Amino acid sequence: MSSNFDDELRRQLNALDTDVTDIEMPGPSAARRRAARRTRNQVTTGVLASVAIVALGVAGVTQNELFSAPEPAAPGETEAPTAVPTTPDEQDDSTPPDGEQTPPDDGNGANVPDDAFLTIDDISPDDEPGVVLPEWTETEATRTPFDCAPAVPDGAAHVRYENDREGHFLQFAETTNDQVRRFAQLRADLESCLRNLDEGAGPDAPDGLSQAWAVDDVGDEAWAATYWSPREQPLQGGDMRYDLVAVHLVRAGSYVTMVINGFPSNEDYAASTLTARTTEAAQRLCEAVEQECVVEPQPTQLYPEPTGDVSGWLTVDDVVDATGLEEIDAGGEIVEESTWAHAYLPLDPTDDGAEVVETRWYRNSTENAGPAVEQRIATFPDEEAARSHYDDLVAAADAHEEPNQQAERTGSHDEPGDSAATWRVESDYGTVFVFGVMVHGETVTAISHSISDHEDRDLTADQLRDLLSRAA
Repeated sequence: MSSNFDDELRRQLNALDTDVTDIEMPGPSAARRRAARRTRNQVTTGVLASVAIVALGVAGVTQNELFSAPEPAAPGETEAPTAVPTTPDEQDDSTPPDGEQTPPDDGNGANVPDDAFLTIDDISPDDEPGVVLPEWTETEATRTPFDCAPAVPDGAAHVRYENDREGHFLQFAETTNDQVRRFAQLRADLESCLRNLDEGAGPDAPDGLSQAWAVDDVGDEAWAATYWSPREQPLQGGDMRYDLVAVHLVRAGSYVTMVINGFPSNEDYAASTLTARTTEAAQRLCEAVEQECVVEPQPTQLYPEPTGDVSGWLTVDDVVDATGLEEIDAGGEIVEESTWAHAYLPLDPTDDGAEVVETRWYRNSTENAGPAVEQRIATFPDEEAARSHYDDLVAAADAHEEPNQQAERTGSHDEPGDSAATWRVESDYGTVFVFGVMVHGETVTAISHSISDHEDRDLTADQLRDLLSRAA
């Protein structure tokens, strides 16, 4: 994916929706996320299946179990936040399909103040030089074009905006005597529809649900999620085939509100940006009804379930202890790859007999931007094949040249069963890329980290060697 495409995508995100200054937009990241979602569904070999189960942090738990919404509370039950069960009940046959909703028994929008809703100004980004922003207009429509997005329930108050670049926004609010049940039902209806959407999707499609968060200390209960809705007409020459849809659900006092906004995209929100919109919707509602309902938002990731530490890979503590990058708090899913994916590591490990190549990223769980460390492991059939590939890879890295960049070998050690080498690459554009490779037994490992010269995130050769040593 070209840098021109990434620049255009960033401009579209800025123009279509909210502030995205904290969203990292590297071209390969969308492919990695799609590959990660495919890996969860398609891993079939014994070794990879066991890795996937460990990565999910549970044994014998299916995607539907991790994905399931809570059952709606019965009338009169407590107003405590609705918990996600560890094993779901059978799906209720009465759940409406295709984004339709179970109507509230006593929903009423007449008591919702007009200023309880987000406005066009709220969802418009600040002006940027050279960026032509779309024109948002208010409409009377009661639904959006996205799969599974609910229409405005009967009797609910709502606002609906759209722009000339296929961005859509809908918010509805209602009062009810059973807020807990209503909140749970809205969530259950959406998740049930997304499960059905997944079942009908092709093998190369991303999972419908991309991420889901509970947001504590926002209203009495708050939930936020994003999902991918297939487009009838792809954009960008066919490269942009999905709309990214964000859903925010809040209950506060006797009020329940849902926000749906979406636009064409190949990149998801940072979790911090997603939950900020949830907080904003709650704050606007509570101010309108003269309630205090936002304290300090505390997001908790519900989906994908956090991976945790995985045997054979660096732990989060390893990365933080070796690098001092305390913002890093999560290791991502293990994703199958086929190459080293770095210009200065130009050899293909599978050409030299690697049986599997996998990668894992370590970064902040709520920010797309920020420090990130990648570990990539190629597993060979025996130590001799691994050593041969390592020797050739080091020689190729030393000899490789790129325009407008200067590469320097920063260190190495060579022992019969455990050898490593590190490099530093500085470009004329103010970016720094540090990386190292190591051979240990039947595996060759590469670790990399990139930064801009104005950021205080640099790694020394000693820190990189420490990471490689911990990986061994």
